[in-house]
Amino acid sequence: MHFFLQGDKGIGKSTLLQEVLSPCAAVLAGFATQRLTAGGRPVGFRALVVDGALPPVEVPYSEGCGGAGDVFLLRGKRDVSVLERKICEAEQAVRRSSVRLVLLDEVGGIELASEAFMSLLSRILAGGKPCIGVFKSPENLASTLQATGVSDRYQSQHQALKRIIQQEGELKTLTKENRQAVRAQASRFVEAALKA
Repeated sequence: MHFFLQGDKGIGKSTLLQEVLSPCAAVLAGFATQRLTAGGRPVGFRALVVDGALPPVEVPYSEGCGGAGDVFLLRGKRDVSVLERKICEAEQAVRRSSVRLVLLDEVGGIELASEAFMSLLSRILAGGKPCIGVFKSPENLASTLQATGVSDRYQSQHQALKRIIQQEGELKTLTKENRQAVRAQASRFVEAALKA
């Protein structure tokens, strides 16, 4: 069983997950993207492996903040190989018996056309451990595709991934109005996953 959020940019999907998951971070592993900002505006994203601790959702960008080549999108330039490397590392971390819950925040973006990434993501989703995460909404994907100049062929891969997520669990749309209700649902999902 899986639990994923989608919704408008800046609505707080990753923040909500952080609130719910922070008490159980020690038994958590997976994959997360982190927003990079300059002057209070987003300029890029980096990919991180989650392994027993949750990284901040957002950090200020500075040269070298991508340390070991973690930045996969910066001012319109993209490097999908970073995402491929990080999902590979995450898949290895998820295999450990001490990991009870998998974080996948965020999937359904520019990595959709990467066979390597999607193969490992499919393996994680089918691996028997409950997954919680953020799925890029169709509107957010369209915005990303326009901003990065990536082909519209991503739409079909996006729909296929959405079907997999919905077959194996729930996909909730987060809004300002339903935030508390969705937070409660996410908390119940985590509690049930940890009891299983």
